[in-house]
Amino acid sequence: MIWACCLPEKHEDIVRNTFELITELVKCLPSQRLELLFVKIQSLGLQIIDDKTIFFLKDYTINAIENLKIKKK
Repeated sequence: MIWACCLPEKHEDIVRNTFELITELVKCLPSQRLELLFVKIQSLGLQIIDDKTIFFLKDYTINAIENLKIKKK
């Protein structure tokens, strides 16, 4: 449901705020949910990649890696 707010036809502020929310949620999601979210991210397609999407992908990756490191310990 949150992911629907990231669609290209949504207002830029809604997409940016949703990306920020997702990057915060990634910090505490179990690994199975991270995998499901990654599948959603892969479905974005190259045609909608812009600066806010690049920053989202960077933040998502950093937070997901940190999350998995913590759970591995």
